[in-house]
Amino acid sequence: MRVHLASFSCAGVKQRFLAAAVLVCLILPGDLSALGVYEDYFDRALFLASPRTQSLTAGILRTENGDRDASCFFACADYPLLSFILLRAELSYGVLAEAAKTESGMGDLLLRGRAAVLARSPLHLYATCLLRTGSGSNAVFPYSSGSIDVGAGIGCVDSLSMLTIWGEVTAASVNNKPGGVSEEQHGNYATVALGLVLPATTRAAFHCGGAGYFSWKGGARDVYFAGMEYAHSPAMDFFLSLQAEGGAAGERIFDFGLRSGVRLFY
Repeated sequence: MRVHLASFSCAGVKQRFLAAAVLVCLILPGDLSALGVYEDYFDRALFLASPRTQSLTAGILRTENGDRDASCFFACADYPLLSFILLRAELSYGVLAEAAKTESGMGDLLLRGRAAVLARSPLHLYATCLLRTGSGSNAVFPYSSGSIDVGAGIGCVDSLSMLTIWGEVTAASVNNKPGGVSEEQHGNYATVALGLVLPATTRAAFHCGGAGYFSWKGGARDVYFAGMEYAHSPAMDFFLSLQAEGGAAGERIFDFGLRSGVRLFY
């Protein structure tokens, strides 16, 4: 695990950390309603904040929400285009079990991209984009929507001594297919995410953070995550993360999710 280091005064570090804490408080709303698709914010950190780019990732996600459990198998590939653009393609397969009923199907093919707008160490600023192709089955909603979503945003990564902080703001336009998921369940939305990366050893790094998911119609959700990434070798990383939603049980699309997998660098 490589972490960029930089020298800052103690006062400067405290000011930036306080600003980050204030932002976390602002993005986690109090009035919530269940809506939208599943977003993995630990994965956002791996895509946005990791200095290592060209990779293949595979793993499994397990979530629970009362009587409904879900298992999702995922695979993605990151590939740098030119020296400042990183592209990702991700595909998943989900199985949802609720009472005596089980649904399964392919997830949407999801494409992401980031392009460096400013790269002056230790600060990096990125323009980000996403395309949810709508190729998946809405039978496994909210882990696949079957909708075509187009989004854009801005991301920032900054190193504060031994600490790396990242943030991303995105907005997406959702185009639901006839007979698919309703606009009330999954409509136009915006997300605000903030995370911290702290090296635990020379090979391991700890991630944590929070995010807000906001529907343009007024509903919102809050999400918290923590995870660990371990560099087994220069060509292989293992990771494990836990993600949970706040709010009352009826306001969440899941209670908690456990995600694990491996990244291969080539």
